[in-house]
Amino acid sequence: MGFNEPGSPVDSRTRRIELDERTRRDAVKQFGMLEKVPLAALTMGIGTILEAKRIVLMAWGAGKAGILQKALRGPVTAEVPASFLQTHGNVRILIDEEASQG
Repeated sequence: MGFNEPGSPVDSRTRRIELDERTRRDAVKQFGMLEKVPLAALTMGIGTILEAKRIVLMAWGAGKAGILQKALRGPVTAEVPASFLQTHGNVRILIDEEASQG
């Protein structure tokens, strides 16, 4: 479960969040038009996610390549919430070739 927006702290719990404008624009394909993309969503917080025994990170498309590089190879920071996965001992990453080009 995603939507951990930049600034999500490592101890964040499942909660309601306001979606970042970039997140909303990225979701237009699934909703058909920006006006149909919600302004807020439920998210499983980073703290909740890191309590899992196993984590699967999935990402598709060239649009995810840059953030995947930051998440997997950059510093661990709340500005890239997925970077906290670097601290977990059992993460499986499933991506397509386009997402791997970063």
